[in-house]
Amino acid sequence: MRINAIYSDRHFQKWPSHQIVYEWEDEIAKGLGIKIVESPIPKQNIFRLITKIAEKIFKNDLTSLGELLSGRKNFYLYFSMYPMQFVSFSNRERAIPIIIDFWIKDIQLFDKYYQKCSLVLISSKEVYTFLKENNSKVNIKHFPLSLPSKYQGAISEKKRDIDVIVLGRKNEILWDYLQQYEKENPEIEYVFQVQIDGRLKYKSNKRGIIGDFHEREDYMQLANDSKVALYGTPGIDGGEQRTNGFNPVTPKYLEFIAAGCTVMARYPKNDDTDFYQMNNQGASIDTYIEFKKQLDTRLKNYDKQSNDAINEYLNKHNTKARIELLKSSFTFN
Repeated sequence: MRINAIYSDRHFQKWPSHQIVYEWEDEIAKGLGIKIVESPIPKQNIFRLITKIAEKIFKNDLTSLGELLSGRKNFYLYFSMYPMQFVSFSNRERAIPIIIDFWIKDIQLFDKYYQKCSLVLISSKEVYTFLKENNSKVNIKHFPLSLPSKYQGAISEKKRDIDVIVLGRKNEILWDYLQQYEKENPEIEYVFQVQIDGRLKYKSNKRGIIGDFHEREDYMQLANDSKVALYGTPGIDGGEQRTNGFNPVTPKYLEFIAAGCTVMARYPKNDDTDFYQMNNQGASIDTYIEFKKQLDTRLKNYDKQSNDAINEYLNKHNTKARIELLKSSFTFN
């Protein structure tokens, strides 16, 4: 199977959560010597809407017409935020989709739309196991998400001024524990995400709004300025309905480690959390007493982590490692 391109949505999708996808695309394309091309999704919202409506009505993929006319014969990779529930260029015969967030449990629906693909790459080991155990007819392979390699080894040597950081969606239980801890330790400073006028900003409980962190470099620098990071897998503590109970480990966890933060987390034991060895950073926190004890200790000893141990771990989970996984499965031009 020969792959010669990565399809990208960067020509129209600008939301910050997609920036890491474009970093993966850039590193993979360079590592494999293949090109990045615009996905067959129109830039204009109205055209995208018309295309989706037409696809659903006629049960046909209008975007594949462009592939037919251009004579493309090779396969292409495509990072898909979710499994498509309609016919799309990303589930055609020559697509190798890499599905990031997989929240559906309808095996028949997944099989219906992905059965034409020669191979589908599933980022979550938990989802991969679920599909296998429930006899999905789609040919699937586990392709875990990763840390863009440029962030490895970039731990700041300067003093960390922020005690605790909460990036992205909050885990409500850890957030409640942090509020309780603050009442007992009013000197603590923590930073968390807020959205103002459609922009993601970060706010300190001491200093108010401290910046707009739409750019990845600013986001990572903020993590580098922090001692402790709070993290929860997305399918617990109120997230079960959104994720159907799936609990993948997201790249944010790897970013915290790469930034030199010590991570305090809530997570279940599953194939994903085992794959990423989350227990090595500490057990899942179930009580406020555990939270307080751990935070007290980690704030005092945050700088005791071994850079060698961090790099040994990230060498298994950076994008460079994922490129080697692709090389073992495909040929490229």
